[in-house]
Amino acid sequence: MLTMIRAILCGVLLASFSSYLFAGGYHLPQASYANLGTAGAGDGVYRESSAAIWANPAIMSFMDRDIFTVNGLALNLSNTYYDHEDSDDNSRDSGGWLGAAGLFYNKTLNENWAAGVAFTTIGGAALDYGSGWKGSTQVVDTSLVTLQLNPSLSYKLNDKLSIAAGIQANYASIDMSSQLLGQPLSMTPTDDWAFGYNLGLVYQFNQDTIAGISYRSKLEHQFNDNVSYLNQNADYSMAIDAVAFARADVSHQLNQDWRLFSTLSWYQWSDFKSTELIIASSDQSITRNWQDTWAMAVGTDYQINQDWRIKFGFSYETSPLDDAQYQAPDLPVDRQIRYSVGLSTMINEVPVDFFYEYSDLGSPEVNQNQQVLPSKNLVGHFDMDMHFLGFAVSF
Repeated sequence: MLTMIRAILCGVLLASFSSYLFAGGYHLPQASYANLGTAGAGDGVYRESSAAIWANPAIMSFMDRDIFTVNGLALNLSNTYYDHEDSDDNSRDSGGWLGAAGLFYNKTLNENWAAGVAFTTIGGAALDYGSGWKGSTQVVDTSLVTLQLNPSLSYKLNDKLSIAAGIQANYASIDMSSQLLGQPLSMTPTDDWAFGYNLGLVYQFNQDTIAGISYRSKLEHQFNDNVSYLNQNADYSMAIDAVAFARADVSHQLNQDWRLFSTLSWYQWSDFKSTELIIASSDQSITRNWQDTWAMAVGTDYQINQDWRIKFGFSYETSPLDDAQYQAPDLPVDRQIRYSVGLSTMINEVPVDFFYEYSDLGSPEVNQNQQVLPSKNLVGHFDMDMHFLGFAVSF
């Protein structure tokens, strides 16, 4: 019975973080985009939205004014399992529509110091594969809500260089449900706080070119609660980390109408070798064997006329896992390709941005034939993508 409870608990708990991880890190970067429509390219050195302080807080020292930015986002995740042995074992689309938002503010304190705060939804999930698919004893449905508060300070060393630091306070709440052989598997909703830091540096080469680097530390979430099935109870403890990552951004004003942006990002997914899970004092940790990933984003915006700017962006991120035997329905991952387009205008002298982004999340193969599971082993692949619609208003 312990083995059966362990299998279901692993699936349902870890599925909570699936769309979190689909985003290529322990966050949904689209919820904190600064330059909407460029696939995140150059966000850390973008000076027209205070959302840029989430990517790199040192940019505050180069902003011309105090800005309050509101981001709104709607996203649709599509994730379907296709079985290679029997199509009747396929899953339904486990995704659906979700909402996310962010509030950002920066303020110049004096000629050297600037302060800011970011309050944003950095991840979330609402997955439901249904009860009739082949892996139903591994994952059925789950939901996750996360929020992060990130205050920061920036110091301008001279006219060209600034440094910054911030504190990450991350909240996660999970609500889960499942069933086995028609009987409910009861799990008490649980939540947790995790804390970390972030650092940034920005250097302005000249009037047209500015660059920056930033780093966000690992966040360690520890979930502890109780699971019951057929009047049997077990305490569980699960550790899930948001890995550290770094980025480098560049923005260049090509001419009066054209601007170019680029970003190179690194995620330390090699820390994600396993998921620590203890049930009833028994170590049931899960092997992951992920590797570090790299992402490259490029974007541009063009002044169409005095009222409108149009933006385009493209991003490619490598896969954290290439071995099908370690793929699982809770965290199916592959390389990611993002295509983005956006528009900027002024409404009653208030800057407003809109964007659409399509994320191709790949078709990772899964082969569990080398594993001993208390259920049917999966041999197939997942098809995954996401659509994003968003806006930003800066005051």
